[in-house]
Amino acid sequence: MKTIRKLVMTIVLICICSACAGQAEGGDETGLSLDRLRDLAGKGEALTWEDFTDYPYEDVGSGLYVRQYQVEGGYRLLINGPSTKEAPFCICLVNPEDESNIDIRYSDIDPWIDGHN
Repeated sequence: MKTIRKLVMTIVLICICSACAGQAEGGDETGLSLDRLRDLAGKGEALTWEDFTDYPYEDVGSGLYVRQYQVEGGYRLLINGPSTKEAPFCICLVNPEDESNIDIRYSDIDPWIDGHN
C-alpha cells in the first residue's frame, strides 16, 4: 500500500511541476512571445544558447544539438550547433506556412514576419 501511495504522490508532483514549467518572462505555455524574440534578436551575433535557457524546448537533433522552441503565431525557432558551449551555427526563425527561415542574429524579423502575414 505504501508503494502505491508513493507512486501516486510522485505522479501528482510531476503533474504539478510540469504545469508550472515554461512560464518564463516573455513566454507562456506556448513558448516565446514575438516581443521577447525581438529583444533577443537585438543582441545580434552576441546571442548564445544561454539566452534561451528560461524557455521550454524540444530536442530534435541527431549528431548536432538542435533545439526547437515554439514562438507566438505558430513560428518555430531552431537553434543548432556542435555544442552548447560554442556559438550556435544558426538561430533560425521558421515560418509555419512554407518552412522559410531567417537567422535572427543577422536579419530583422519584423519585415520578414510582415511579408508572411
